[in-house]
Amino acid sequence: MNEDNTQTDVPSALFAQPHPTLAALETAMGAYQEALKRAWNTYKIFSRAIEEVDPTNWSAKIEAARDSEDELTRIRLLYDEKALTFMSTWLQWQDHRSILMNCRKDLADCIGAALRLHEGAKDNPRDLWLQPFIEARLILARRIHTSSVVEHGEIHAQDAFLKRMQNIQAAAFKVLRTELPNLSRATIYSTALVIPGKGIQPHLNENVDLRAVYGVRLVKEPNYDFPASDRLASLLEECEQAMSLVLKEEGAFAQGQNGSINERQHAVRMLDFLHMTDKENAPYSYSCCGNLDQQIAAQNERRLIYEVQRLKLQIICGNARKLLEQVVETLKAAVAETNQLLMKVEAAEMGTTTPALSISRSAIDRNTVERYHTLRMMLNNCLAADLRLRRWAKQMLQIHQTLEQDLSKKAGNRALKDAFAEVMKQYAYCLKD
Repeated sequence: MNEDNTQTDVPSALFAQPHPTLAALETAMGAYQEALKRAWNTYKIFSRAIEEVDPTNWSAKIEAARDSEDELTRIRLLYDEKALTFMSTWLQWQDHRSILMNCRKDLADCIGAALRLHEGAKDNPRDLWLQPFIEARLILARRIHTSSVVEHGEIHAQDAFLKRMQNIQAAAFKVLRTELPNLSRATIYSTALVIPGKGIQPHLNENVDLRAVYGVRLVKEPNYDFPASDRLASLLEECEQAMSLVLKEEGAFAQGQNGSINERQHAVRMLDFLHMTDKENAPYSYSCCGNLDQQIAAQNERRLIYEVQRLKLQIICGNARKLLEQVVETLKAAVAETNQLLMKVEAAEMGTTTPALSISRSAIDRNTVERYHTLRMMLNNCLAADLRLRRWAKQMLQIHQTLEQDLSKKAGNRALKDAFAEVMKQYAYCLKD
């Protein structure tokens, strides 16, 4: 992509004003440019991922380790995880490229409509004033429309390379399928790493998971009927946003509110007051922060704010937890759906029927490109959900510990009750008949 063609004034509200056709052109230019940026970023990630699984980059390592079973196992685990990451990035690239092509077509249609408006203005004197505006924007539209992402050589659905990647993906899924009942027995989900990275790559930290799989949008294919997998893809995106909010609020609470309330600092001041021998001046010349009563009132106000923020974080965590529980249950259903499709694909490849599926041979004789692509998306998202759930469950546990470590020593709760007591005094008449 020629990134110099990126226009910061697209879409332009000003150039959209003169005519609906120009407004549509502006919208199409903006959509294509946004899709172009996203596709370009995805392409760069995909290019790195495909380089990391290129067979020629691994042959020397395998040759050197051929006499060491442990080293071969390490290399195999490392390659398989790289392959899973590649599948995620490739599926994202396929999706973003498809969106880009649709936006490109829409822009071409809008360019054609604007050209027709331009030519029609010659026969309509009232529209002649539009021509310079149309010309200016069509020049820009052409530059944007001709911008493109440089693509790798196309990877066909039946390529041996891609088939190897899918086999690795299916093997990882089968492990998840077996372990899922135990993984979901924890409070929310297991917090253990899928593949402890340090055991494979010594330079990694103990808490780094070697697995890196990302959720992808589930594109509707012909004869698509996988509601749980569809729901899982949506839930992963929704939960990602919810957990980002939780972590943001937890950071503000732990760093901001915990710092503001500073019970230790207040306690030190109280001890200073306790040990002052000048009884006459103690309440008044005690410190620059005001007299004792003022300091206690200010601290109680900080305690009240702290407690309100703590309650706010509890609500946000509760909402996120409900989403996590939905992801767990949806993952179970999605694994069952994916397993059914995987069995169909494997049976079709072997040219056999599967009695447990109760389907005729004619129904499984042919694996289409669409079926392969659907399966790869579903396998990927099940693995991505497993990885995300482990991370989210660990984060929720840490946030729960933050909430349990009440730095106000219950003083925030007392401040809340004291403040509420004043509310009751003022509005007690509301409770009378």
